[in-house]
Amino acid sequence: MLANIGASGDAREPHLHFEVTTSAHLLVGEGIPYLISRYQLSSAGKRPDQIHTNELPQDGDMIDFEQRKAAHDSSYK
Repeated sequence: MLANIGASGDAREPHLHFEVTTSAHLLVGEGIPYLISRYQLSSAGKRPDQIHTNELPQDGDMIDFEQRKAAHDSSYK
């Protein structure tokens, strides 16, 4: 299972919370860092900025996974 769907907070936009851990058993594993292969930082009402590759987003970052070619990104494949 990837996630449960619910309405327990004050979310105004669809979003996903996830955690990578050292165990498949709830409350047993330790959280471990993860890298996202490709994303853009995004702010509400603004266009996404430059491509970020193999990075760990920081707390509070809003990221965009859309696969559109940016004019300044010649490494897009």
